[in-house]
Amino acid sequence: MFFCSCNRLARLVVLGAMFGHLDGAPVQAAAPVDFGVNFQVYGSEVFVQYRAWWPENFDTLKGLIFSFPGSRGDQRGIAGNGLWQFRLSQMGYGIVGFRDLLDFGYDYWGENDAEVQANFQGVLDSIAAASGHSELSNAPVLLDGVSKGGYSAGYLASFVPDRTLGFIADKGFATGVLDSTRPTAPGIVIAGERDDVVQPYFLNQDFLESRAVDGHTAYLVEWRTTHRETTEAFRLALMDQCMRARYPVGQLPSSEPDDPLMLNDPSGFLAETSIFDPALGQLFNPDPIITPEAVYPLDSSKASWLASETLALLYRIQNENTQLGSKVQFSPVAPFNGKVDLSVQITGIESTRLWLYHESELLGEFDPSQGPVKFSYVAKENGLQTFFAIAEYSDGGVLKTTGNYLPTVVAGAVVVPEPATAILLAVSSCTILLPRSNGRILPQTHVLEPQLVKARVPNRKASALSHQGRTGSLLSAV
Repeated sequence: MFFCSCNRLARLVVLGAMFGHLDGAPVQAAAPVDFGVNFQVYGSEVFVQYRAWWPENFDTLKGLIFSFPGSRGDQRGIAGNGLWQFRLSQMGYGIVGFRDLLDFGYDYWGENDAEVQANFQGVLDSIAAASGHSELSNAPVLLDGVSKGGYSAGYLASFVPDRTLGFIADKGFATGVLDSTRPTAPGIVIAGERDDVVQPYFLNQDFLESRAVDGHTAYLVEWRTTHRETTEAFRLALMDQCMRARYPVGQLPSSEPDDPLMLNDPSGFLAETSIFDPALGQLFNPDPIITPEAVYPLDSSKASWLASETLALLYRIQNENTQLGSKVQFSPVAPFNGKVDLSVQITGIESTRLWLYHESELLGEFDPSQGPVKFSYVAKENGLQTFFAIAEYSDGGVLKTTGNYLPTVVAGAVVVPEPATAILLAVSSCTILLPRSNGRILPQTHVLEPQLVKARVPNRKASALSHQGRTGSLLSAV
């Protein structure tokens, strides 16, 4: 198997306005720290190099992101990247970038449970000691890698599933331990339809091996894509959804020795996965069946496992948009002082209904036929967050839906304890929408926002996924 040479740091120059406002708050930052340690691998010592950074504006850090490079790559530079430092200073996570071992495969983490878990714990302990954050020895990790780095992410996750929030195996994946009696970490394998380096066929086979032992793994084909990393937006949205699905609300890692944070184990959703035909290659399915795991009607061993409804929605949108293009467009935003100004426009279709969500909370239903839908969202928390827009349209008399997503990093929010109601500001008319006793959001006095068809108090039971798919195959509509 060949692996590409990927130094993803060179691709991290993205619009700060879209993924984080660099002027919103100062980054409380220590300098990145270099580490070089000996791993025990196959009974011998292997020298591993990595660089870590952590924010200093948190008393207790939530966890770490591990970033793995492709063959001959070096992800250590990500620890000094200013945009990542800003993001993490609002999220409460540190980041660790690894250098590829040129003369070793992705299994440099170890041969068996004892080696891998000792090497993994050694990395956490070294960063905990250097940072003064003893809780990092007990903290969970999110694993992210491209090409050979994707193999590393999947391999390590299989040995430390109870410590892994999720893994992103982008254009590369290794199953690691295959044992149906063991816990499994949720993750997504991302294949490129036109990838001739790590071909979709091989990734699909490894995915099916994982699912055969009930691995919590998803397989997504990015259409018209070669051996290159996925978009920054999709990567951030995946991280956001994995963290929200697995991280226990209201808890933080303990500073006491040998007391790892217990992660959530959600029931999950299953999604119909693109079929690989030996003669025709990957076959595009524009309307995959996606349901809660307990009621999935097809062969579950061939379905993608997704940890939450919003992750399932993200999966559906990415599957459609990389093949057909996005008909729902978010304009870039710069969150400022906890407020996110958004603009959503429909292109290529005629739509009169648009649902907007912040994570799984329904913000409102709008009519986009008169132009871009503009609104402001006042955040209740800082950190990485994802917005979804779902539009309904008619195709030959048949009602269909399409959507898009926007991850962003919020700083300066006034944190309000749950339960709380977000305040929506309808920008185009400056009408303030407030909750009323009947549980609906209504305009003040007699002013009716012309774009607003219907809005509700954010409802965690509202289903974004129900607006994305064939009737009867998903959750009931709100």
